Order: sequence, then structure tokens, then C-alpha cells
Amino acid sequence: MSKWEKVRLGDVVTLLNGRAFKQEELLSQGKTPVLRVGNFFSNRDWYFSDLELEESKYCNEGDLLYAWSASFGPKIWSGPKAIYHYHIWKLELTNRIDKVYAFYLLEYSTKSIKEQGRGITMLHATKGGMEKLIIPLPPVEIQKQIAHHLDMVSELLDSRKKQLEELDELIKSVFYDMFGDPVTNDKGWEVKDLSEVADVIMGQSPPGDSYNTEGKGTPLLNGPTEFGVKHPIERQWTNAPTRICNAEDILFCVRGATAGRLNIADKEYCLGRGLASIRPKNKYHREYLYLYLKMMYSYFQSTSNGSTFININKEQISSLSVLFVDEKSQIYFTSIIEKIEEQKALVKQSVEETQTLFDALMSQYFDE
Repeated sequence: MSKWEKVRLGDVVTLLNGRAFKQEELLSQGKTPVLRVGNFFSNRDWYFSDLELEESKYCNEGDLLYAWSASFGPKIWSGPKAIYHYHIWKLELTNRIDKVYAFYLLEYSTKSIKEQGRGITMLHATKGGMEKLIIPLPPVEIQKQIAHHLDMVSELLDSRKKQLEELDELIKSVFYDMFGDPVTNDKGWEVKDLSEVADVIMGQSPPGDSYNTEGKGTPLLNGPTEFGVKHPIERQWTNAPTRICNAEDILFCVRGATAGRLNIADKEYCLGRGLASIRPKNKYHREYLYLYLKMMYSYFQSTSNGSTFININKEQISSLSVLFVDEKSQIYFTSIIEKIEEQKALVKQSVEETQTLFDALMSQYFDE
């Protein structure tokens, strides 16, 4: 690293601004898609334009782009010819810097770029500040080697993440094969209220002055910010606990945009008012109920009029219709899920190890 050249980003890259649109210029259909920061990292909420613009306002497949407000970060465009919005830069590269190397460099630098951003209503980077960014610049052949190494690890990481997604889909598939659709009850199971098969305990926030982050007292959960993949992560505690959940209780978010999010308690926790505890009356029902509620997530996110639940109360949870499946089927279902979860744990560990390797390589290559 000490022998590598250090240059300003603006010495090897030209930042080209996209076009600022008035809302009435964004069409629901038209000739050319418009790439905005809102769909920069997703494939949704597209607008279109019929405007004829200079070529510099279009991005083509293979162009390196950078979103400099709201959703910060780089992207190598892989879609059709599009107009890119003003809050996105297109990068014209000199022959001194490799495109894929530049992508990973900007991905690594995004955290510091964001920390130096400006703005009150919307955080944004400035072109001047971006151009002054000091970057390591080895010879191009070394840049290509670095990009190749990072590509290999990134592809491996994506592959392992996809494995996790596929195992989650397998769990859903097993559920649907055995029990059918929980909403339509296409297999004609007996239906009961959730309160008939589980106790529902609503959370109650302890006094604010009882909170601490030193591990004193009972771990406190207020919502999904403390949720892990399946079990909570301790972040704060209270020395005046109110409502307590037991180990193996299903933890259920009851508020707005997070309504229906789930975890399973691995020990006793104090529950704030953003959560409820669902305690199956039969231990064999837990895995079934957990998956059942997980697949009802879209229901909790959309009421009959299409809006999100603001707050789900005890009566709404308790009266939720549940397919009452015989215990033998539930035990068999649980035995299958346990095996899938064991495989998921192994894959998750490999994801974490690969992510650690990727982060270490990025730090090794790009730290000043």
C-alpha cells in the first residue's frame, strides 16, 4: 500500500449530474425509464419520460453510477438505457482507473462519504467534496487483480445468501404442502381463535429512568431494533421490569410499519409496549404457530382498506383465525423444520465468515 499512488478522485473521474425532474414530468408510462435514488437499489416504483435529452443525461448498461443523497452508494448499471436523476452521478473514468476497482472503492468509502454529507431535510454529498476524496491508486493491472479477488468473494457471499433465502422458501413450501394456504384454508382445517391455542401477553414499558446499557437487571425489548435472525439481541436493560416473556415465547411486533415482525425468546425478557408475547398452550404448537404468523405478515401490514395497522391490540391478536391442525401433523412438521433450521445455521455461519473475509479484504485494499 505504501508504494501506491494517492490521488484525488476528481483526478481520475468526472462526475456528471443527471436531470432534475418536476413531478408532472414523471410519467406512469413512456419512452424512457427514469432512474431515481428511490429505486436505485431496487426494481420498483418506476417512472418514465418522453423528453429528448443530451446523451450525457442517459445511462447505459455498464455505466458506473453513484447515488449521492438518501440511498448512498455505487452501482454498475445493468438495465436498459435510462435517464438518471439529478441525485445520481454518472462517472466518466480515465484510463488510470479500472471500473470495477472504482465500484468497490466507492462502496468501501460510502460510509465516510455519508458521514461528511450535508443537509437537514435530506443528507447529500457535494460534488466538490467527492472530487477531493483521496483514494489509493495502484497500477491498473493491480486494480484489475483486486477487483477480481473482490468479485470472487462477493459472488460467493451472494451465493450463500441465496442459499438462506432458498431454505426459507423451502420452509414455506413445506408448510403450504402440509397445511395449505393459511388465509383461504383450502384444505378445510378446523379454525380457532389464536387465544384458544395460545396466551397473549401485551408488553408494557417500564419507567424510562430504569433503562441502562450496562447489563443491570432484566434485558428489555421495545421492538424489532432488538430482533436478531430468530432470537433477540440484548442492547438495553431495566431494573424495574413490567411484563415478562418466557423462553420459547413468540415475540410479536404490534406497531405500524413493523407490525407482524417476529422473533422467538431464548430466555426471559421485559417487553415494552411495542411488543406482545404469544405463548402456545402446547409446546408442539410453537414452531407451527411461528411459521403461521410469519406467513400472515402481509395481512398485518395491510388492513381491509389497504393501509398499515397503526397499532395491533390484544383483541385483534387473540381473535386471529388459526388453522387448528392435529398434533401429530404439527410434530411431524416441527421435525422437518428443525432439520432445515440446522442447515440454515450452518449456511448462516458461512455467510458471516464470508462477509468477514470480504470486509477484511476491502479494508486491506482501501484503507488509507
